[in-house]
Amino acid sequence: SSSLKIVLHKEVLLYALWRIEQCSGDFLETITLTPSTLQDIHSLVSKLLTDLRPEAIRLVDSFSHNDGILHSALGCYDGDVYRRLFKWAKKAPLNKHEVTDGYYKHLRGLLKAKL
Repeated sequence: SSSLKIVLHKEVLLYALWRIEQCSGDFLETITLTPSTLQDIHSLVSKLLTDLRPEAIRLVDSFSHNDGILHSALGCYDGDVYRRLFKWAKKAPLNKHEVTDGYYKHLRGLLKAKL
């Protein structure tokens, strides 16, 4: 469809311009692009990100990665983000104890030392 072509074109353009931004030093060093042109590219990248934002979930979903592979609590279909984030945070290894082992091993002595 024509709307799909527009989104995909913006996505390809975003990637190409982002790569130019990532290698901007090379372009400046070889005088291929000017600082002014790079500023224009940065502005266009920002605009493309804004334009593609409403399509972001559909673009990611089009790859059919499940949330377990992405390890993301945000992209789940049920929309219950905050409960899921809280549940995941409670299961995180750093939250298994009130105070992490690293505190006792590394910080406690420093904090109690008279410097």
